[in-house]
Amino acid sequence: MRRAGSPARPPIRTERGITLLEVVFAVVLLMMTTATLVSSNSYILKSQGREAQRLGAAELANRLMLQYIDDKNALPSDALPIEYSRWRYRWKMDERRVTVVFDPAAEQDEDRATGIGPERVRLVVVRVWLGEESGGAALFNEQVPSVVLTRMYDPLGFEYHSPDTNANQLSTDEGLREIMNEIIELQGGTSGGAP
Repeated sequence: MRRAGSPARPPIRTERGITLLEVVFAVVLLMMTTATLVSSNSYILKSQGREAQRLGAAELANRLMLQYIDDKNALPSDALPIEYSRWRYRWKMDERRVTVVFDPAAEQDEDRATGIGPERVRLVVVRVWLGEESGGAALFNEQVPSVVLTRMYDPLGFEYHSPDTNANQLSTDEGLREIMNEIIELQGGTSGGAP
């Protein structure tokens, strides 16, 4: 209450201001949020780059596999890197015979009905990885972007090859020589002097 004759005072404000401690806390919180966003954005971009490199390795592995089946002699040297997009890749290929074991309950001469002889089946493995020039490794390493592509095929299964593959093999002396060597090898002979 106010006494009579006393001067009138302005009303007291009860609004609170921002303290220095609150300002510092808000700035620190904003900096932490910004750092988290920047680091997650950097991680996403790095992951996207690695996946693009892995996709490039898969594309090269597929092309090398197809080229191997079409014409083994046309493959590039595996001692030199292959440039794809803006990266360089290394690669190695391995071919092995496959041991086919039939289920005893299955018909034993099923291979004669399909034309595929179990002794002819081969396993081809292509490994492609990011080369050391592009930040990868000189030798195959699963820590760098890489792909392993495996395929079983019948080198004499002409009915399963593409028309281009058959034309390639049958039109050159080298292709005919490879077919003859394969047949001689299957018969238990040596392929050294085949024409």
